[in-house]
Amino acid sequence: MKRPNAALAAALALALSQAALAEPLDCFPMCPPPAEAMPAPALNVCEHAAVREAARIDRELAPAKRIYRIATNPAGFALEQVSEHIVRIPPWVGIALDPRGYVRGKVIERVRLEAKKAIGAGKDCAEEIAAEDAAA
Repeated sequence: MKRPNAALAAALALALSQAALAEPLDCFPMCPPPAEAMPAPALNVCEHAAVREAARIDRELAPAKRIYRIATNPAGFALEQVSEHIVRIPPWVGIALDPRGYVRGKVIERVRLEAKKAIGAGKDCAEEIAAEDAAA
């Protein structure tokens, strides 16, 4: 064996032997099982007045948001109107016209829904707003 290879092999063996040593706080083969994880407390952002107010404003802006959606996607609006009033257009037509856009829209919609569920705003704080209006 050549001298550089022998030195490299010795250095490698020394490094591996040092890496195999256990840390002082390591209990590997005899570690106790982890305690059951406490479930995370349920988060409900609708309890805060600012969130309820934002949901109320979002509801009031719904007609303006619809007009914006019509202006930015006139073909989609035309298909929607034809489907509602003239001839029913099957849902796969939208997929056939723009498959990437359809999938992207569905993914975004699903992620938003799951995020709202996770923070307790799944129904846009409708119950909390109704209770607040009834109390007032």
